[in-house]
Amino acid sequence: MAEHPSFTLAALLPVGGVAGYLRTRSAPSLIAGVGLGISYACSGYLIKQNKDYGTELALGNSLVLLGAGVSRTIKTRAKSPIPMALGATGLLASYYYQKKVREFRRPEKMQLPQAIAILTLVASASAHAIRREEDKPKADFSRTCDKISVPKGGNHLEAECTRSNGEVLKSSLDLNFCIQHTYGGMEFHEDGHFYGNPGCTGCQVLKDSPNMLQCVCGTSQVGAFKKAELDLDIMVWNNDGLLQCYSRRADSV
Repeated sequence: MAEHPSFTLAALLPVGGVAGYLRTRSAPSLIAGVGLGISYACSGYLIKQNKDYGTELALGNSLVLLGAGVSRTIKTRAKSPIPMALGATGLLASYYYQKKVREFRRPEKMQLPQAIAILTLVASASAHAIRREEDKPKADFSRTCDKISVPKGGNHLEAECTRSNGEVLKSSLDLNFCIQHTYGGMEFHEDGHFYGNPGCTGCQVLKDSPNMLQCVCGTSQVGAFKKAELDLDIMVWNNDGLLQCYSRRADSV
């Protein structure tokens, strides 16, 4: 096992994927964990069979793991240690396998496998960049809106926002169309319906940072709750006086 770290990663990544799915109900976490685990198992088998390209496959897996960890860390603004741990694991594994590639393969024989590994990383980064562009915040509603509140600890965000002609409108946005519950936390997701039981309740915006939503959310343990915060400026914007997230536009009050 120590001689072939691929097998260790092949065992750990599916477990991590299942844990991520149970915590957030995110299918991509499960698919990525199981998929990378299988790919690492294949690379470990090839390495044991003295197949040189097994090392390149492992390097490609490690670069994808590194990219996924870094991109998720950026997206969560380093609030979760799990993506940071994935990124660190990917970095260490990439360094290890890069050394092995240099030790056991001559440069002229490395060109094609290295190109495959680089293309894998570029494809992963490009897919993430496209996803980030699609999710790009229209953002920073709090810069042009005042009197921001969440009445009665509910799920409606109210604010008075300035239109392009200078007029001020008051609107109310149902955050159920913007946020989903992640078992102890919240994240942006269209039609997420985060509010209720099980889910989050007792919501408010922070007095000193009215763009920050704070709620009490149920965890994966029955009867257990914790406070969670989410920066509404990331996905809520002022659409000519009316609050909006995704395709949902607020009602004028």
